[in-house]
Amino acid sequence: MLKPSKSSARALTANGLLSGRTLFWHDGAWRGALEGALVAYDAKAQEALAEVGRQAEANNAVVGAYLIDVLQAPDGPLRPSRFREQVRVDGPTVGVSPEPTRTVAPPPPCTNGARTVAPPSPCTNGARTVAPPPPCTNGARTASGLTGAD
Repeated sequence: MLKPSKSSARALTANGLLSGRTLFWHDGAWRGALEGALVAYDAKAQEALAEVGRQAEANNAVVGAYLIDVLQAPDGPLRPSRFREQVRVDGPTVGVSPEPTRTVAPPPPCTNGARTVAPPSPCTNGARTVAPPPPCTNGARTASGLTGAD
């Protein structure tokens, strides 16, 4: 789960226990931004950072704590080196705000006597209806097994 790396700079990430938000360890607190997160550059520091994650999980502060490889550009922000982590930093790839509640008016009553149910049908006023099947008149059996003459 939390594995120290000898070759790269690493930061600690997890998800908030109640919110599920992506969090990063910032020298004493979990925050939602990678920028400013505590970065460990050697195996000993990475093991200490991994221990912070283990303790936070044991205390039910976060879930799924692990170390990620990060890159620091000389004139840019701290960025994850893997695509998966980049998606987590940038946020969901779909909208997260709840959709506004939409009021849908019921369809107008059908004027040709068909029962209103749902998918398209031959209602003359544009309402979506489903009409009962017409009786079979050529002597063939219908789905119910009866002929039109029965």
